[in-house]
Amino acid sequence: MEATQEQKDVLERVVTNAKRVMTHKSTKPEVLGLLSAGQSTGEGFSNALTFVLKKVVSGLMDKGVEISPAILMSENGGVSQIGQLLVAMIEAKEEDITPNEIQKGLEIGIHNFSKMLEQGGQEQPAQPPQQPPQGMLAGAQTGGA
Repeated sequence: MEATQEQKDVLERVVTNAKRVMTHKSTKPEVLGLLSAGQSTGEGFSNALTFVLKKVVSGLMDKGVEISPAILMSENGGVSQIGQLLVAMIEAKEEDITPNEIQKGLEIGIHNFSKMLEQGGQEQPAQPPQQPPQGMLAGAQTGGA
């Protein structure tokens, strides 16, 4: 299903605002700190993803912009594009992140972000994740962190 022009415009705003959060002098140190914190690169990735999603989505919602779950969760949606930008930041720091860490980080980041929205009383995006899990995760979603 092809995205409408309105959905494309909102996605562009999501990605543009994510870039601002990742590069602005007041938030970039926090993003870099989150990427470095945690017990693994994947954990830092998921924490930074949650932070950026929260900043971007809450900022746009405060301005009255409606963000549908499809805009965030589609194959090349907001979560995917923000994830790619964060991976580029990790690589710029000359650190490595595996595809499995990225996938798990996306899942955890989406889950944490959804929980934040629930607690804020706002509409929750679609159940995380809509993207099919990769690798060993594909057949056995039995829980666990």
